[in-house]
Amino acid sequence: DSGRSRAPPNLAVHKHGLLFVTSAGNNGPALSTGGAPGTSSCCIAVGAYCSSAMMGPQYSLRAKLADIQYTWSSRGPTYDGHLNVSVSAPGGAIAPVPNWTLQGRQLMNGTSMASPNACGGITLLLSALAARGERWSPASIRRAIETTALRTPNATGSAVEVWALGRGLLQVGAALSWLEEHGGHAHCDVRFELSATTHGCSTAAGAGARGVYLREPQHSSASEVGVDVFVRPRLHEEAPNAQRVSLDVGVTLQPSAPWLSCAPFLALTHGGKGFNLKVSPGQLPPGAHYAEVAGHDSSSPRRGPLFSLPVTVCKPHANLAAPHAPCHVAFERVAFSPGHIERRFVVPPRGATWATLTLRARGAPRSREPAGSVVYMYSLTQLLPQKHIGQSSETRRVTMGVPDEAQGAGAPATEYVSTVACVGGVTLEVAVAQWWMSLGETELDVRLDFFGLSPSVEQLTLDGRTLFSSLELHSFRRTSVEPEGSLKTLRRACRPLQAKLVPPAAPCGDVGIGDAGVGGKTPIYDYLLSYKFALKEACEGVTVRFPSLSAQLYESGYEAQLWALFDAHKRLLRWGDYYVDKTKLKAGEYEVRLQLRHDSPAHLEKLKDMPMVVDLQIAPVALSFHWSRASALDDPAAGPKPPLRRLLEPHTRVALHVASPAAPAIAEPGDTLLGSATFAKLSSEGVGAGKRPGGWPVTLFVPPAAKKEEPPKSASKDKEDETAPHRMEAALRALKISQLVKLSPKCKCKPPKEPASAGEAAPLPHEAAAARYEALLAELRAECAAAAAPPDAPPEVPPLLPLLLAGGAGIGAGHFRAQTNLLHAEDAALGVTLAADKLLAPGGAEGVDTVVLTDPKVWSAAHLLRCLTCVLRLPPPLAPLLTPAGRLVASVFVAVVLPPLGLIGRSLERFLIPLVRLVLTSGCADAAASLLAPPAA
Repeated sequence: DSGRSRAPPNLAVHKHGLLFVTSAGNNGPALSTGGAPGTSSCCIAVGAYCSSAMMGPQYSLRAKLADIQYTWSSRGPTYDGHLNVSVSAPGGAIAPVPNWTLQGRQLMNGTSMASPNACGGITLLLSALAARGERWSPASIRRAIETTALRTPNATGSAVEVWALGRGLLQVGAALSWLEEHGGHAHCDVRFELSATTHGCSTAAGAGARGVYLREPQHSSASEVGVDVFVRPRLHEEAPNAQRVSLDVGVTLQPSAPWLSCAPFLALTHGGKGFNLKVSPGQLPPGAHYAEVAGHDSSSPRRGPLFSLPVTVCKPHANLAAPHAPCHVAFERVAFSPGHIERRFVVPPRGATWATLTLRARGAPRSREPAGSVVYMYSLTQLLPQKHIGQSSETRRVTMGVPDEAQGAGAPATEYVSTVACVGGVTLEVAVAQWWMSLGETELDVRLDFFGLSPSVEQLTLDGRTLFSSLELHSFRRTSVEPEGSLKTLRRACRPLQAKLVPPAAPCGDVGIGDAGVGGKTPIYDYLLSYKFALKEACEGVTVRFPSLSAQLYESGYEAQLWALFDAHKRLLRWGDYYVDKTKLKAGEYEVRLQLRHDSPAHLEKLKDMPMVVDLQIAPVALSFHWSRASALDDPAAGPKPPLRRLLEPHTRVALHVASPAAPAIAEPGDTLLGSATFAKLSSEGVGAGKRPGGWPVTLFVPPAAKKEEPPKSASKDKEDETAPHRMEAALRALKISQLVKLSPKCKCKPPKEPASAGEAAPLPHEAAAARYEALLAELRAECAAAAAPPDAPPEVPPLLPLLLAGGAGIGAGHFRAQTNLLHAEDAALGVTLAADKLLAPGGAEGVDTVVLTDPKVWSAAHLLRCLTCVLRLPPPLAPLLTPAGRLVASVFVAVVLPPLGLIGRSLERFLIPLVRLVLTSGCADAAASLLAPPAA
């Protein structure tokens, strides 16, 4: 009785006076299979019933059967003991269907047919009251239909269990008569809330339950169980306080069974009053039992009960968790007929993790209706705290052949075997029913065998940063152990890129109330979250999940949840809500938009950073299991790897180590790999699957990616000493070289500490800089003279071209500095840095050499031609080329004219080089020839 779906119906019913009629569900025949919103106390949940009169015309049955509840109709009680089903109504209807089905009408079945049938009947009741001008309230209508409901449908003598039928079959006429007679009573509009707390052996619902539900062995094994019950009257919130003060009811408490005991009288006022109830399960035989404590108005008991406290007790048929109990139980020759249900309650042994159900069918002796084949429906159910019943139960419909009676008593029975997961020590309900319209009388042998190994952790978590993880296995019986498992899903988390709160929409004109709750006064806000993710390759199974919200429909804390998946072109690919499924996606970028609704902005904004996870189906990654740490580390000293299969004796513990596998290439740091593992594996000659269905969940956290190994560098024969002093000298030398191109005559030197003498002239700044770098320049000249051409250089490249450093390097006794950077863009594209520094001294001083740094991979004769104006020692007649205008002309010439000529081929280069020598040297042919001449032998 929780979730966002409970709040709007409560508000609609208790504040605004509406009636909320809903279906009970179609998950029978087991107990406690009702679902929300029918589990809420404010709703009228309707079960599906089939009368004998319906079977012939609607279902064309050749035999007339007694009135029954449909096999699949959900049963109560709820986890906290509430009856769940209020009333029942016919669950089959011939209804109109859309034209695309190519038929005008169709027979429909389910509580979704029973609920509108009951709603129509209640509407007739309200219509009659309105025609007579009589007032009503939700409490009075509910009390009328439940008090007057027919306990035995159509008086055929068919006894339908109260968990399925509720208070009975809806009777509109009787309910109207009850309202005419008792509708004006002072307490008719008062509803009563009950709260029950079981001491000493609390139920799964904990304190504050709406009923008493004793199902587990600690409940049923007790001779007496005490329950504290508190009853609180509830009036409409707008009722005057005088009405609250005047509320004083003398209530007579009447238990419906001798195994219930309580006080006979309760003085009830608006503040509420409690009483103690004693339940005596020890007096009951095995099976499911129902009783209730009804509270009647002592002044008018004919009006029916003001309230009822339901009590359900499930006494086990076999408690295999007791000491020295066997590991199996069998029920032989259980008789069945159409619609008949047999329930057996078994407590599995502690440590059991799966069970094998075996059904053997045979015809009943002296059967009136021979059955060639019979349809059965079975359900194995355990109630676990805060877990949906679909996750702890299995329900299936099977068809089994029944041997003919003419074959004799020795005819072999038909057998069906199924394996289900279970939890040891928790009561397991085995509900087997013959399908309601499957004719014939049959007998079934039902057998349950329990197996399993209990791991020390429910969910195995592998940390990718460690080599292996460890756990313990415990056996409750002799079991063969052969662990196996794999990881099949990659989970990637995404944070929202955008979160937007959308205010409620205004009404459309004068129609409706817009985005507002019941009554139009509570605004409903939308919250939009946007996520993006990318796939590097196509994936067959992609699942979008919101772990905090998924798999919660009516139990969710939000009243709406809708997501849509778009591709990079904003095309809608898929949409979903609370339940997820897989889809196939191609490589690319995708966007997911999530929409939530609630009346509280603060409740919505808590989700602004809520992650979304994307599950990708991947090729299985096998897990490796080891019995020792040494084996998990692949220690050669550990000897040969022992066999993985091992036999465990009862009540034995053994350690198991699981190696962390390498993550697939698609995985990224922060991702998780999901899969499952099984630890026990019985012989193939045994019955059933031989291992726990679904296994145990396994999670691997993907660690940071390993650093890629760089190829080892070839060690030089003359490797320099890598000591600290040498590294410092090398760093200082590199720093000085980097400063050469930045020096100019404008650089300023710090004045000396002591002034120069009167007869001595102070040095110029560039002279001081030249003196500072003189030793370095001499060292560089020596290195340049000893430098050799790269092994892959063309033969026409001079040996000094890799590093042509000569005197001055931009520092000399000149008045100006000119830097030539020819073909800047082209040289940068080629990976070449070409810098020319030239200082000319007036009066015909020798030119200063140039620094050229060139990539050997792009050396060629054509590139050499583009560099001639920089590498030549230019005489004074060509000094104008180093002026800004001259550099511009030379750059244009070299950039525009020479590259096309260089593409003509090697044959033309032999003629172009002498021509350029002659033009550029202008009287210095000897110097140019010496520079361009091939190297000496």
